[in-house]
Order: sequence, then C-alpha cells, then structure tokens
Amino acid sequence: MKQGPYLVLPFFPPLTLRDGIGYVTDLALDPVTWLIFAVTPGGSRTTYTLGQFGARVGDTVNERSRNLDTFQGVEDTTVDLYAAVRNAYLQKRAKAVRE
Repeated sequence: MKQGPYLVLPFFPPLTLRDGIGYVTDLALDPVTWLIFAVTPGGSRTTYTLGQFGARVGDTVNERSRNLDTFQGVEDTTVDLYAAVRNAYLQKRAKAVRE
C-alpha cells in the first residue's frame, strides 16, 4: 500500500493515510483496551476513552517538550512551516520503513 496523503489532524500525531490506518489498528489492539474492559464492570467506554485520551495527550506534550528547541529553531528559520514539518516527517518515516 502506498503511503497516501500527509495528514495533520487535531489531537493526533502527523501521519500519512497508511500510518493512520496502522495507528487506529494499534489503538484497537492495545492491551490497555482489553485490561480496562476486563477490570471495569460492564466495560465502560467512558473510562476507556478518558484513559486513552489522557495517555495520548501526555505522550504528545512529552514529545513536544523533548523537542522544543528543535521546533523553535525550525519555526524561526522556515518560511513555510507546514512544508518543512511534512518533509521532515516523511523523511523520518521513510528511514524507519527502510530499517
């Protein structure tokens, strides 16, 4: 499957269409999903949704804070920030696929 268009969606990391399908699949296969449904009587979807949302927000904030200097350097030196971030993501993803 080709990588597809580059997407930037609120509350999600930047990804391509192919990576988005994988991301949703990873969420569905996450062991925490099944643990929450096993522990919570009746498998409350609200508990799961809040838990997953909190974990994703924490990961996003942590990633941003770890790379803050890099992001600020790119923002200061780039005319088209969207194109620069897209290019960096696609290069990083291509390298990860090759490895």
